[in-house]
Amino acid sequence: MIKLTTAEPTEPPIAPIQCKFSTILNGDQTFTFGKSTLKPAAGEQIDKDVLPQLRHCGIINAITITGHTDRLGTDNYNKQLSEQRAKSVANYLKNKGIVTRITIIGAGKSQAVTICSEKSSRSNLLKCLAPNRRVVIKVQ
Repeated sequence: MIKLTTAEPTEPPIAPIQCKFSTILNGDQTFTFGKSTLKPAAGEQIDKDVLPQLRHCGIINAITITGHTDRLGTDNYNKQLSEQRAKSVANYLKNKGIVTRITIIGAGKSQAVTICSEKSSRSNLLKCLAPNRRVVIKVQ
């Protein structure tokens, strides 16, 4: 007697999930004005919005972190500050175990998202310009 067996149907392998998303760390909740040290709120946002997505990624082609400043200060100062802010975010991710290669860009004041009147008081001007002080984390 010949016994015939049928092979169990196999499911096709699941392709790794490829990630593509971006997160913006906004204004003064992320950094103190003129500083590059992350505030606790920024770490909490990264922990909540970025790390869970990164951990579910099968493939991460690139992480780009771009720092931005407002228009106050010289071009050179703003360029350096924006790079330092991007590095702070990159270091935070690395300390959380993200080992993917990270590209850091300091955009300085070149990509403003809001324009404010010169006639404002200093405190109102700082509030108005806050959206320009940000860091964008882009994952591909």
